[in-house]
Amino acid sequence: MKTYILSLDESGMADPKTYKYSPYFIVSGCITDVETNADFRIHLSQVKFSTWKENWPDIHLRSQDIAKGKGYFKELYTYDKDKNIKSPSDKMGNFCRDLNKFFRRDYLYLLSCLIDKEKAFVSKNVELPKGRRKMKYLWDQKLMYSLSYRYILQNFLRFLVVRNAYGKITAESSTDQQDIILYKEFFNLQTNGIEESDISHKETKKRLSLLSFVTKHNKDPEEEIADIMGFAARLKFQLSNKKTKIENLGDYDKMILSSFEKNLLDLGNIKNDSRIKKIASQIKPFVIIPS
Repeated sequence: MKTYILSLDESGMADPKTYKYSPYFIVSGCITDVETNADFRIHLSQVKFSTWKENWPDIHLRSQDIAKGKGYFKELYTYDKDKNIKSPSDKMGNFCRDLNKFFRRDYLYLLSCLIDKEKAFVSKNVELPKGRRKMKYLWDQKLMYSLSYRYILQNFLRFLVVRNAYGKITAESSTDQQDIILYKEFFNLQTNGIEESDISHKETKKRLSLLSFVTKHNKDPEEEIADIMGFAARLKFQLSNKKTKIENLGDYDKMILSSFEKNLLDLGNIKNDSRIKKIASQIKPFVIIPS
């Protein structure tokens, strides 16, 4: 059976009170097949080499750095006399072309969870099931972490069941609180499975065997893709909610948005038994909360 790796990355601050200057908290997941992972890594390295030549090993793709032209990404822009970004350079065009080719090679699937923090702040509470009842929970940092990870992990498990595959999870180590919450969500999933999907704890332990943490210095390419796709999730949400317009987006923005939409997890038409069809129908590759 195949084995898939889910690589996680977060962007934004997980505190509803900070919505005015950090409006969204986003968790992105990049799913790769162990069998094709080497090709994934080689191709992404080639994209970097094409633009930065001998400096390519030092390139770590981060959406904020690309947008602000920080470090090596300064080469992607032209500047005015005051050293402000004026327009994309020819290198930006080449970089977008090569990265677009990478995303069209079907190396990966994407999962994403976006929290609209202003909406969470205004609503104050969210009603969630607890056993056979529903209870109200206060929107706070802990809940934002918990729900985001829960949705991503549950959808990954459903994917593994539908594909009859095994899975592992890697995440970039962050704060103690954040890492512990992710571990708890992983442990709860292994302990309880997903009742509404008829996935038992035994099947969960069989399918999903490992959660590991990596540091930023590890420079895992899968984490890089998860990072820049968090930016794409934000763009998709803003366009859908008329917070920006497509004509306001630059070439890089349009390319990354198109790549996000193309690579969102889509299993197509499932021809298996009724249980597998039901589980597949419950997969939500892009979760937006509060709804």
